[in-house]
Amino acid sequence: MSSLSAYLFGPFALDPTRRSLAEGGVAVALGGRAFDLLVVLVEGRDRILTKDELLRRVWPGHAVEENNLTVNISALRKALRDLPTEQRYIRTIPGRGYQFVAVLQPGRGRGDGSILPGTPTVSTLSEMPSLAVLPFVNLSDDPNQEHFVDGIAEDIIGALSRNRWLTVIARQSSFTFKGAALDIAEVARQLNVRYVLEGSVRKLGDRVRVATRLLDAAMGTHLVAERWDREVIDIFAVQDEITALITTAVRPALYEAEQTRSMRKRPESMDAWAAYQRGVWHFSRDEEPETAEAQVWFERALALDPRFAPGSYGLALVYLHDGSAFLPRAVPDWQARGEGLAQQAVTLDERDSGAHSVLGLARMVRGDHAGSLEATARALDLNPNDATAHGTRGATLVFCGRPLEGLEVLGTSLRLSPRDPRLKIRLAHIGLGHLFASQHAEAEDLALRIMRQFPAYSFGPRLLAIVMAETGRAAEAAGVLGRAIALSPAPFDRFSHARMPWYRPEEHRRVVAALRAAGWAGQVD
Repeated sequence: MSSLSAYLFGPFALDPTRRSLAEGGVAVALGGRAFDLLVVLVEGRDRILTKDELLRRVWPGHAVEENNLTVNISALRKALRDLPTEQRYIRTIPGRGYQFVAVLQPGRGRGDGSILPGTPTVSTLSEMPSLAVLPFVNLSDDPNQEHFVDGIAEDIIGALSRNRWLTVIARQSSFTFKGAALDIAEVARQLNVRYVLEGSVRKLGDRVRVATRLLDAAMGTHLVAERWDREVIDIFAVQDEITALITTAVRPALYEAEQTRSMRKRPESMDAWAAYQRGVWHFSRDEEPETAEAQVWFERALALDPRFAPGSYGLALVYLHDGSAFLPRAVPDWQARGEGLAQQAVTLDERDSGAHSVLGLARMVRGDHAGSLEATARALDLNPNDATAHGTRGATLVFCGRPLEGLEVLGTSLRLSPRDPRLKIRLAHIGLGHLFASQHAEAEDLALRIMRQFPAYSFGPRLLAIVMAETGRAAEAAGVLGRAIALSPAPFDRFSHARMPWYRPEEHRRVVAALRAAGWAGQVD
């Protein structure tokens, strides 16, 4: 490494020449051996470094025990806030050694201790959102409730840390503010975070009230404030429930804030994360011109950082959406492209639940139900609160002959994301679940709800016509069927005349028979 070389990774800047490690321009305290160890790992990032080699290079000429290496690896992980369960920067290779695995960019020392990027590539992780969960305040008279109050904050930290796009400050750092009079802007500056979550807990008898506020420290605004009241029967069950409710409220609020932030940025100043967020904003509009715009931004995210997994699976979603909806702009090999990009995202970041979730969707639309269930199970192992993964898994269960199980999982998806931008698709899958389970009254209710909320969506009247035909109301069904065809003639014909791969043959035959009873006279391949 030359005397002017330096490195950028995540929010960190490493300058071996000046022996400095900084996070967001703030020096990070690190012991001499731990610093040497980090440099050796970064320099040898292209391969696994054995413990013997690390001992030899970091302690040259000295006979030291392996425990010294373990202690310094632990110190490095603490300084980098790299949880052993996450291993975003330093990965342990059991029985072999360690490897530095973060996306790394070259930089050049500027002479004043700061670092300039050495290439035009933008550091993705440094621009991704960061959050500190402060210790909750115990408003109860009983000081013995401190363990319960601290437990909620700790569980929230653990739950939110499962989101790969979000950097969550470790408890050891955020809890240093326990009991202090807090200035949120100062807390954010010291912890180098964009967002702060604070809360309080009041327990009176067998009732507990938990209140939270999510703040954008940079803008000085409140993003969301919530309050929950619960009866305490099983304190651990209440703690789990409150944790789930809070994380469910925080995640979409952060996503919306990040999308708003991306829309304020000039295109030439965007990093991969901001470009991805702008793509998500357009994709969530769920209209044909908007999905085309989303594709532009997802492609830009990948151009800025080819190793950015969300860029890959965002682009995959566009191909899968356009193809499965039979949009005119869909490419002929939309399924193969979508699955290839989703698999690429998994390869780039195996611990990103979103990548596995989109891979599950790609497999579902190919008709590989078993493969879809496998991918969505992995997504939910990584993040049990991933609403999209629940939605895809629920739909797959509906289409593979397990509609009652699918309805339960789809219900979880809606509870986790009641304002889901793809709500009409979730409702369509729930409606099909009721239909395939022969729950005609429930299916009819869903069809009517879709028609009220999404009057331009042809699936609503199509489902209603099928239900009416199956329940002996063919004349009514014929009128509703005409409305469905008028709303979207080409997709209706394609959905009906050929079995989509995600439908089983028996369900497709059932749907066609109902459409025939309602008066449809189209051809079936």
